[in-house]
Amino acid sequence: VERQPALGPGGTVGVALIRGDVNVVAMGTLTQTEGKTVLAFGHPMMGLGEVNLPMVSGRVHTIVPSLSNSMKLVSPLAEIGAVLQDLPCGIVGEIGRRAPVVPIEVTVVAREGQRRLFSAQVALHRRLLPLLASAVVSSALAETEPDVTDMIVTLHTRLQVRGTGSLDVLAQLASTEGLSTRTLSQSRGLKALADLMGNPFSPAVLERMQVDVKIEYRHDVAEIVGASLPDERVKPGDVIA
Repeated sequence: VERQPALGPGGTVGVALIRGDVNVVAMGTLTQTEGKTVLAFGHPMMGLGEVNLPMVSGRVHTIVPSLSNSMKLVSPLAEIGAVLQDLPCGIVGEIGRRAPVVPIEVTVVAREGQRRLFSAQVALHRRLLPLLASAVVSSALAETEPDVTDMIVTLHTRLQVRGTGSLDVLAQLASTEGLSTRTLSQSRGLKALADLMGNPFSPAVLERMQVDVKIEYRHDVAEIVGASLPDERVKPGDVIA
């Protein structure tokens, strides 16, 4: 078992936005520790203010020097606490605290009916969650079927909300060049997630998200060039053929 690097000024910590079969972790340098409180990065991550995101330790493998933009090659390690503030001066975290995450499962069915399952844990934040969920789904599709071609994608999204049961949304998307994260974010299921997290009436706690995806390689697109009524007079209950 690899030993954890010591936490101290100059060490490495990160914010785990997505962990699992898909990983998105923002890594940076630890500035100072005081008891269980950690100050890191020396600059804002996204300027989100008060947050509650998983904090992980990290290990630097090497430094890539550059006069314009030097960088470190880093691997995230174990979860060590939670990031509570994303401020102009840096991020502030607490060691030993647990941050909530949302489990997301994506099942993709494509060629010859083969089924692949992707699982990830996504940080719970009302502004970030829809974007992170889109990234998980698009990464699963890119890994399973990376072809850039005509396709029809059917998405069945189930959102399990605490205290209110589940919300099921069925959507179908057509594309001639595969599906990007931006295109997926416009699907009914992920738009419903954004509306749910931005609910102005009361906080909504998402407990689980499941997305079943079926990919069919075909060109099934029609263009409406005009529409008209067979009669200008229509009565309630009439069928417009």
